[in-house]
Amino acid sequence: MADMLTIGSSATMAFKNALDVTSHNVANVSTEGYSRQRAEILSSSPNTIGGMFMGGGSTVDSVERINAEYIQSQLINSNSILSRYDTQLSLSTQVEGVIAGNDSGVQQFMQGFFDSLQALANNPTSSTSRQLVLDDAGSLSSHIENLTSVLNDTQDQVNNQISGITTEINERLETIQKINVQVARSLNNSQQAPNDLLDQRDQAVMELSQYIDIKSSETDDGQVEVFLSDGKLP
Repeated sequence: MADMLTIGSSATMAFKNALDVTSHNVANVSTEGYSRQRAEILSSSPNTIGGMFMGGGSTVDSVERINAEYIQSQLINSNSILSRYDTQLSLSTQVEGVIAGNDSGVQQFMQGFFDSLQALANNPTSSTSRQLVLDDAGSLSSHIENLTSVLNDTQDQVNNQISGITTEINERLETIQKINVQVARSLNNSQQAPNDLLDQRDQAVMELSQYIDIKSSETDDGQVEVFLSDGKLP
């Protein structure tokens, strides 16, 4: 009877732990970067009675994190490429709009200037043609100065964005480093992987990939190393 109670008690505790894991999954259904966890239930070591092996009930062997490293790596790489091209498209569209859409555009001012030069060449003694060349030259110069001013403002804006992005990158790297230390400490003290910490670290790496092209790899001690996309600079 005592064995039955022991088996029933261990089974109850095992499934209670499994329900705790399920509750944890439900509670984090909206948590960004969270990976579903699953309790691995195994049979307990059997007891030997009279040369026979008697069942010992069940226990939760570990809590597994449902995560595919290959898919995570591909997602980080794709995220880096998407963010890079989105930024390039945004800046290119902005510069294109400044050059092509500013007033009547550089082409029209240049065309007017060359037309006035041609008119002056055809009638070099005409004071009207001379004045027209000067007026068109002034208009072209003024337009180019205006474009230069707008492009300089755009350059300042991009430099400020780079400064902000650098701050964001450094913050993500500090977060990854801190979690690396916590993961290494946890693995030294327990055989159970710190699933929630791993999720937080993957999320930090994912956020980092939005600002810079990176590649990441996990070391034997469970830490993550981050490199630039060419793999040369850590």
